[in-house]
Amino acid sequence: MLVNAYLINKMLNSIKSNPTYENVAKSTLRTYIDEIGLVIISIMISIIFTFMSNVQIYSLGMTLFYGIICVAISNLLVLRTMLLARFEE
Repeated sequence: MLVNAYLINKMLNSIKSNPTYENVAKSTLRTYIDEIGLVIISIMISIIFTFMSNVQIYSLGMTLFYGIICVAISNLLVLRTMLLARFEE
């Protein structure tokens, strides 16, 4: 959730500086492309946790992995659509 909050904050700050339809369309994807290292490191940590033998850490790793993937997809689909819909009026 911290990574999600960081990415959304960075995305909204870049939109606040230039609130046009084109900037919103580009900045939502550009934020994920710029911070792809952070997302990949988070996924790698969750994969490492998934292959550990301790059951508590194993389940945490699986939850983290699917959580990161779901949040990234929902941000790109839902949040981007909501931000773009504001400018379609």
